[in-house]
Amino acid sequence: MLQENIVSIIRDAKNALDQRGGLKAVYFVGCGGSWAASHTAFDFVSHENTSMLVVGHINSNEFVHAVPKSVGPNTLVIVTSMKATPESVEALRTAKEKGAYTIAVTGGPETLMAKTADRFVVYTHSEHYTCAFHSVAVNLRIGVELLAQYEGYPYYSQMLAAIDSTDERLAQLRKQYATKGIRFAVDHRDKKIFHVFSSGSMYGVGYSEAYCHFAEMQQLNAIPFNSAEFFHGPFEVTVPDQPSVLFINLGRTRDLDLRAKRFLKEFCDYLTILDAADFGLDDICAEIQEYVAPLLMGPTFRYAYVERLAEERQHPMTMRRYMWKFDY
Repeated sequence: MLQENIVSIIRDAKNALDQRGGLKAVYFVGCGGSWAASHTAFDFVSHENTSMLVVGHINSNEFVHAVPKSVGPNTLVIVTSMKATPESVEALRTAKEKGAYTIAVTGGPETLMAKTADRFVVYTHSEHYTCAFHSVAVNLRIGVELLAQYEGYPYYSQMLAAIDSTDERLAQLRKQYATKGIRFAVDHRDKKIFHVFSSGSMYGVGYSEAYCHFAEMQQLNAIPFNSAEFFHGPFEVTVPDQPSVLFINLGRTRDLDLRAKRFLKEFCDYLTILDAADFGLDDICAEIQEYVAPLLMGPTFRYAYVERLAEERQHPMTMRRYMWKFDY
C-alpha cells in the first residue's frame, strides 16, 4: 500500500512539474536524524540521475535562512520530520512560497508536516519499526520512484524487492551481531568519546549514530568522520585508546572505508567494524547494494550495540538533558 501511495504521489508531482516546464532540481531537507534519514536517497538521486538535475541535501533551518536560488516552480522539495519539527514545517512553507512542489515524509497524517506539504508519506517508527518502511527506506523509495518515472531507472524492480526484503534480513542480522553487541557494551561502558566512520551512501548512518544515538540518546561525545576526509587532517587525533566505529559499505566507496580500516587497525586498539560484506547481500545485484546496505547498518548497530551499551550504562535511550525540557 505504501509503495502504491508513493507511485501516485510522484505521478502527481510529475504532472504538476511538467506543467511548469519540467523538473530541474530536487532537495532533501530535514534536521538531525531526519536529515540523516534522507542521505542515502540524496546520494542515490545525485549519482544515478541522468537528467542533469540539481540535487541538494540541506538542514531545514539552513534551507529557511539561505534558500538556494535554484528552488522554484521546477523544484521538488522533500522534507522529513516524524512529529513536525518547527524548522522543518517552516522549510516546507518556504519551499511552497518559492513555488516548489513539496512532499513531507512524516510520522502520521495528523502532523503539521502532512497538513503543510502538497503531498505526504507516512513512515513507521517506534514500536511499529520496520526497516522496509522507516524514514530511510521511504526516502529511498521516493528517490527510486522519481528516477523510474522520469528516466526509467533500470534497476527499479530489483531495488524495490531488495528494500522489501530488509525486515527479514534485519531480524537475522540482530541475531548475528547479538554477542558482539554485548561485548561492545561491556568494553565501552566507561568510554566518553567515540569516532564514527563512514562514507558515500553510508554517511547518513555514521552521522545518525554519532549525533542521535551516542550524543543525543547517551549524552556521549561523538564525531562522525567521512572515511575519505579523515586523512586530510582529523587522523592526527587517533590514539590507541580512542573508541572508533567503522561502517564499511559495498559498492563504489568501499575502498575509502577499507583505507580507513587499514589505518585504524594499526593505530587504534578500540576499533569496532561492521562490514556490509558480512550482511549476506550477494543475492542482490551489485549495482544497488551500496544503497540497500545503509538501510540495514543503522538499525543493526542501534539494536545490537547501542541499546546494549545503554543497558550497561543504565542510561535509557529516552533520557534527555535539554530536548523537550524547555523552549529553545
